[in-house]
Amino acid sequence: MSILLNIDTAVDLGSIALTENGQLLHLRLNENSREHASWIHDNIAEMLRDAKISMKEIVAVAVSNGPGSYTGLRIGLSTAKGLGYALKIPLITLSTLEIMANAVLNKAGKYLSGPGTLLCPMIDARRMEVYTAVYNMQMQEVKNATALILEERSYGELLDQHRIVFSGNGSIKWKKLCSH
Repeated sequence: MSILLNIDTAVDLGSIALTENGQLLHLRLNENSREHASWIHDNIAEMLRDAKISMKEIVAVAVSNGPGSYTGLRIGLSTAKGLGYALKIPLITLSTLEIMANAVLNKAGKYLSGPGTLLCPMIDARRMEVYTAVYNMQMQEVKNATALILEERSYGELLDQHRIVFSGNGSIKWKKLCSH
């Protein structure tokens, strides 16, 4: 039995989950990013109780390590690090943008077939800035993770050559600018 505790508080929607061999067992969500700190510990305890799983059964903690909300990242990473240290289990860090792109691929991949399709997750970073990266359908990074100030021509060259699926709360800003 390989049970992982998964933590993501890098974005507005915080989540904790228990997975076993890649299968989701339990999931809890927090829609109020201002409450991630007061929400996370109690909900981990309740989720483990509901799942009838003890802390000792967790073999590793996986956590998103950004980009994202500075405070949210501190909450998630400090929780994961504390649990990993206390339980003497490994800490696995994952890119928030890669997690987002992979979620799109898992949910809609069969509809996105075709040569050259790219995935572009975006996280709102206030004003006209987003955290973003671009991945191909094999989840290889085509454009490195970066903070980008959106302009009408931000993705012009890529859009001329590829179909791009934009996702995440930052894509709302992009939709207003994109005329491609």
